[in-house]
Amino acid sequence: MSQPTAHSEPPSAAQGGLNLYRRPLRVGILAVLAGITYPTWWTWQLFKFTRREGFPRASSFWWTLIPIVGVVMVWRQLDDLKKAAGSKARVHPKLIVALLVAGSLALQAGRLANRSLGGLLLILLLAFLLTGFAIYLAQRSITSYLRATYPLERERRLSVGEVAATLLSLLLSAAVGGLLYYWTVADAGPVISYLPAASPVTDLPASPGWAAYRNTDPGFTIQLPAGWASVSYDLDAQQENPTKVIKRENGSPTSLDRFARNAAAAQVGGDIQLTEQHRVTLPAGEAVRMMFSETYLDADGVSVTNHYVEYALVMTKAFRSNGYLLRFGVLDAVTDEMQSTIDQIVSTFRVL
Repeated sequence: MSQPTAHSEPPSAAQGGLNLYRRPLRVGILAVLAGITYPTWWTWQLFKFTRREGFPRASSFWWTLIPIVGVVMVWRQLDDLKKAAGSKARVHPKLIVALLVAGSLALQAGRLANRSLGGLLLILLLAFLLTGFAIYLAQRSITSYLRATYPLERERRLSVGEVAATLLSLLLSAAVGGLLYYWTVADAGPVISYLPAASPVTDLPASPGWAAYRNTDPGFTIQLPAGWASVSYDLDAQQENPTKVIKRENGSPTSLDRFARNAAAAQVGGDIQLTEQHRVTLPAGEAVRMMFSETYLDADGVSVTNHYVEYALVMTKAFRSNGYLLRFGVLDAVTDEMQSTIDQIVSTFRVL
């Protein structure tokens, strides 16, 4: 006597994937507005939906954490939905996955690109729009499928999970936005202090015969000896102060080597050459000492060479780096006496 043949039956409403029986427009809008965490919550629900519906390639959500493999897994869930839906709903797995990948690539571009705050926000908005549209299309197909499969059921209202994912995303967005502002906008940019441009302060101790200076804008103090101008070129002829402190790079944490490399690259070229560079230890911290030479013809056609001695320092505090350049201009070769005076000056540099 032959054995009875087992027939698979569609899952009941109690077992089915009604966790994703939701309004597509609401899901799409939340995927855009809460683009940091809501898409993750929705993807979790997608894999729960395919398992409850008994799709042949239903899998675990955790596969999505593996690059490339996760994309394939999402496509398989949507492809199974397309086969199960038949004429009940239109499903476009390739288009949906392509939009999700494009949104992910846009996020990576925003993370790697060195742009202004406005540019970063535009890239993030593009990423959220692409991802949100992909989720909207997928949700529209899922809702159509569930409506046809369970005609007596109703769409689910806003759930606790949706609210939690949305609120968490908004909090993270506010935190990230504040950090970007803190790194890119809060500081007005380079501040150049020519010394001694301001009057010396009297409330700071100074070595005998030296004067102390404080600049609260870039936030530093420094001391200069009475004869400090003797280590520089003639001020009246050059119409420039021999010593200046530049607060050049402010924002997200950076390394001393990177800051020094960028500072040198901004100057080298044409008649200016980098002739020496090495690390030194100052009371204010580790620094990079650089020497530049600039040779040109003056108004009388005589070849003139200027020398510049620079010290680059980076101070990182509270997730923010400030880069300082201490620059000294010297007309002739840097003698041992000149270098000794410069060393004494930079040893008095302190960051407020």
